[in-house]
Amino acid sequence: MTPVITDADLHALVDGELSGRRLGEVRQHVAQDINAALQVQRWAAARDSLRAMLQPIVDEPLPLRLTLERIEPSLARDREAYRRLLFALGFVSGLVVGLGSATLTLLR
Repeated sequence: MTPVITDADLHALVDGELSGRRLGEVRQHVAQDINAALQVQRWAAARDSLRAMLQPIVDEPLPLRLTLERIEPSLARDREAYRRLLFALGFVSGLVVGLGSATLTLLR
Protein backbone atom coordinates (compact mmCIF):
# COMPACT_ATOMS: atom_id res chain seq x y z
CA MET A 1 0.00 0.00 0.00
CA THR A 2 1.30 3.45 -0.91
CA PRO A 3 1.68 5.70 2.14
CA VAL A 4 -0.46 8.82 2.25
CA ILE A 5 1.63 11.99 2.09
CA THR A 6 -0.01 15.15 3.43
CA ASP A 7 0.90 18.83 3.32
CA ALA A 8 2.03 18.42 6.92
CA ASP A 9 4.55 15.81 5.74
CA LEU A 10 5.80 18.18 3.05
CA HIS A 11 6.14 20.99 5.59
CA ALA A 12 8.04 18.65 7.90
CA LEU A 13 10.38 17.79 5.03
CA VAL A 14 11.07 21.48 4.36
CA ASP A 15 11.62 22.08 8.09
CA GLY A 16 13.99 19.12 8.43
CA GLU A 17 11.68 17.41 10.92
CA LEU A 18 11.45 13.99 9.25
CA SER A 19 13.74 11.04 9.77
CA GLY A 20 13.96 7.36 9.10
CA ARG A 21 11.42 5.57 6.97
CA ARG A 22 9.02 8.51 6.79
CA LEU A 23 11.76 10.75 5.38
CA GLY A 24 12.37 8.20 2.64
CA GLU A 25 8.66 7.90 1.85
CA VAL A 26 8.17 11.65 1.58
CA ARG A 27 11.31 12.11 -0.51
CA GLN A 28 10.16 9.37 -2.86
CA HIS A 29 6.74 11.00 -3.16
CA VAL A 30 8.32 14.38 -3.95
CA ALA A 31 10.55 12.76 -6.55
CA GLN A 32 7.51 11.21 -8.27
CA ASP A 33 4.98 14.05 -7.92
CA ILE A 34 5.84 17.28 -9.75
CA ASN A 35 3.17 19.26 -7.85
CA ALA A 36 4.55 18.15 -4.51
CA ALA A 37 8.08 18.95 -5.67
CA LEU A 38 7.04 22.44 -6.76
CA GLN A 39 5.24 23.03 -3.46
CA VAL A 40 8.27 21.93 -1.46
CA GLN A 41 10.46 24.18 -3.59
CA ARG A 42 8.15 27.19 -2.99
CA TRP A 43 8.05 26.60 0.76
CA ALA A 44 11.82 26.17 0.94
CA ALA A 45 12.29 29.41 -1.01
CA ALA A 46 9.91 31.24 1.34
CA ARG A 47 11.77 29.82 4.36
CA ASP A 48 15.12 30.91 2.95
CA SER A 49 13.76 34.35 2.12
CA LEU A 50 12.42 34.85 5.64
CA ARG A 51 15.69 33.67 7.19
CA ALA A 52 17.68 36.08 5.03
CA MET A 53 15.33 38.95 5.85
CA LEU A 54 15.43 38.30 9.62
CA GLN A 55 19.15 37.45 9.87
CA PRO A 56 20.20 41.00 10.81
CA ILE A 57 18.07 40.93 13.98
CA VAL A 58 18.63 37.32 15.07
CA ASP A 59 21.27 38.20 17.67
CA GLU A 60 19.60 41.33 19.01
CA PRO A 61 18.49 41.19 22.65
CA LEU A 62 14.81 40.97 23.43
CA PRO A 63 13.06 44.28 23.97
CA LEU A 64 12.62 45.09 27.65
CA ARG A 65 8.85 44.76 27.39
CA LEU A 66 9.28 41.07 26.44
CA THR A 67 11.63 39.97 29.21
CA LEU A 68 10.46 37.19 31.49
CA GLU A 69 10.52 39.38 34.59
CA ARG A 70 7.87 41.64 33.08
CA ILE A 71 5.78 38.75 31.71
CA GLU A 72 5.86 36.65 34.90
CA PRO A 73 3.28 38.64 36.94
CA SER A 74 0.66 38.08 34.26
CA LEU A 75 1.54 34.38 34.15
CA ALA A 76 1.09 34.14 37.91
CA ARG A 77 -2.37 35.78 37.62
CA ASP A 78 -3.31 33.33 34.87
CA ARG A 79 -2.17 30.36 36.98
CA GLU A 80 -4.20 31.57 39.96
CA ALA A 81 -7.32 32.02 37.79
CA TYR A 82 -6.80 28.51 36.41
CA ARG A 83 -6.53 27.07 39.94
CA ARG A 84 -9.74 28.83 40.96
CA LEU A 85 -11.52 27.49 37.89
CA LEU A 86 -10.37 23.93 38.65
CA PHE A 87 -11.49 24.28 42.27
CA ALA A 88 -14.92 25.54 41.18
CA LEU A 89 -15.29 22.73 38.64
CA GLY A 90 -14.30 20.17 41.25
CA PHE A 91 -16.75 21.62 43.75
CA VAL A 92 -19.63 21.63 41.25
CA SER A 93 -18.79 18.10 40.10
CA GLY A 94 -18.79 16.87 43.69
CA LEU A 95 -22.07 18.61 44.36
CA VAL A 96 -23.68 17.05 41.27
CA VAL A 97 -22.43 13.56 42.19
CA GLY A 98 -23.57 14.00 45.78
CA LEU A 99 -27.03 15.22 44.82
CA GLY A 100 -27.36 12.44 42.27
CA SER A 101 -26.41 9.82 44.84
CA ALA A 102 -28.83 11.28 47.40
CA THR A 103 -31.63 11.33 44.83
CA LEU A 104 -31.01 7.70 43.88
CA THR A 105 -30.96 6.70 47.53
CA LEU A 106 -34.26 8.48 48.21
CA LEU A 107 -35.93 6.95 45.14
CA ARG A 108 -35.26 3.38 46.25
